[in-house]
Amino acid sequence: MFRIERSASFRIDEIFQYTLHRWGQHQAEVYINGLFETFEKIVSKQVLSYPVPAEFDVDGVLC
Repeated sequence: MFRIERSASFRIDEIFQYTLHRWGQHQAEVYINGLFETFEKIVSKQVLSYPVPAEFDVDGVLC
């Protein structure tokens, strides 16, 4: 299980809206679903990830 911070949730919504207006409903859903599938893979250690460097002042991981 993972938690999406409020600020990240807003950004995901913005990504969805941008993709929706640029490429349509189907692609927006495919893209966002892909993000959440990747989040699950990070949690279950199916993909390599490492912490975001401290100088970016963000708590998260990179894949």
